Amino acid sequence: MAELRGAPATAAELLELAVSVTPGDAADDARRRRVSAGRLLALAGETRAAQAIWNDLAAGMPPGPKRAEVLAHLGWNSEDDFDAATRLLEQALAEAGDAPALCANIHLFLSDKWAAIGDIERSAAESHLAIPHAKRAGDPLLLASALAQDCYWSWASGREVDPRQLDRALALEHDLESVGNLAPPSEALGLCLMGTGRLDEARAAFDRALGRAEAEGVEYVRADVLLRLSGIATRTGDPRRGAELAQAGLEIAERVDRGQLTSALLLGCGFAALGLGQAGEAREFARRGIELSRTVGDRVYLLGNEAILGLLDLALGDFAAAAARLRPLTDQLWGVGRRPSFQGIATDTVEALIGTGELGEAASLLAEVGSRYTDPVTAAATARCRGLLAAARGSLDDAVVELTRALEQQDRMTPQPVERGRTLMALGGVWRRLKQRRAARETLGEAIATLEGADAAPWVARARSELGRVSGRVPRPGELSATELQVAELIAQGMSNRAAAAELFVTVRTIESTLTKIYSKLGLQSRTQLASHLRNRG
Repeated sequence: MAELRGAPATAAELLELAVSVTPGDAADDARRRRVSAGRLLALAGETRAAQAIWNDLAAGMPPGPKRAEVLAHLGWNSEDDFDAATRLLEQALAEAGDAPALCANIHLFLSDKWAAIGDIERSAAESHLAIPHAKRAGDPLLLASALAQDCYWSWASGREVDPRQLDRALALEHDLESVGNLAPPSEALGLCLMGTGRLDEARAAFDRALGRAEAEGVEYVRADVLLRLSGIATRTGDPRRGAELAQAGLEIAERVDRGQLTSALLLGCGFAALGLGQAGEAREFARRGIELSRTVGDRVYLLGNEAILGLLDLALGDFAAAAARLRPLTDQLWGVGRRPSFQGIATDTVEALIGTGELGEAASLLAEVGSRYTDPVTAAATARCRGLLAAARGSLDDAVVELTRALEQQDRMTPQPVERGRTLMALGGVWRRLKQRRAARETLGEAIATLEGADAAPWVARARSELGRVSGRVPRPGELSATELQVAELIAQGMSNRAAAAELFVTVRTIESTLTKIYSKLGLQSRTQLASHLRNRG
């Protein structure tokens, strides 16, 4: 009853009290209660206490399915040494015999461990192997988790995902009272949505997963979901909220003493600090994450934290340092698979190589990225890189086409201001080189406003520097640019956003973004006030 009301620590205490009064001739009952007490302590974040119970049990048990259950818990809850944890799980599987529920659990645990080590193919294979065991066990919780995990790791390894399989997992989850230490299917859905740029939908899925984790008192899942929500907040232009969520998750991860989880949250903190332009803090978070990942043998978040340092160099415009940091990481990317947190590493490397003039290597890597990943997020980033590469080769008209295509692709996803601002900055630079000064000023002005709205200080500085290279008069503060004035006049005439977009051959989102800047510049709040302002000015 305590477990079902979301109080796993209390449930564990009650079970240990039950063990203390279990008769001596009921050894199996005592063992079962101690195993469950360890499981509940782990859910509550008391990782070391749980491990002490399981280690004590394992030491006095003969090989077989009962010991396999204990070894499985030990392997899953160990993040001090991933290679050792994987060996424990493989030993558990060898002793599990024909116990379908136990075998399904062990395959799911092995899937996560292989993913942490950086072998995405083995991870996907293990999650797939869990499904028939879960079906044989007749356990809806196990089946929901196996189906969802198989979907996510299939997507991460570049395979097609059957949406019906994920729908089935979500339907099963809806009817479950508790998910426990298995990742809820709604989290797998959120990761797939996040990876395809549908961040608003991903946020809703993660919010559901977070609500379940909080209601059940499952600290590990709670911290993991906070990491995902942090990444979405930072990417959608609110790095301050991203920092708050990542810090909350980091506190949980450190309290439950889980090495990889802590390294992952350090990455989230570093990414948010980078978004805020806090270079020193970003470097320190990354340094701690790298050190911890090396200690526990986590190859995935070692890669992510090292990439933060390279992205920081890129944001500051130090292409040589960025290329030196990022180039060695790209070969590792294909092994760890397609992950939302890492989608920009390869294309950021391409941009750094272009900045250092290594165009041949940049083109080769860009072709490899395009052949491996076709998701919308990567497609938009590769279009920007093609534009930058064309510009570096002097093909400025081709650069305009590619960069415009990148903006169009970004407009079809949940807005990510830093990504859009970077593309606008690149396009503004090309307009400058084409001596289209007005287009350059307007595009760079939009880039600056977009990046400022996302608190992206390093990128703002780079965009301002590019604007300073454009000759001609720059609009004064509070003065509308030519494009903004054109939009303002159409709206003041009574046009809808959709009609104005059609008139100017731009997207509705562009009109909405321009209107937001117009209202901000003029201190207005409505279309009526805008129309009155233009009449009075005239």
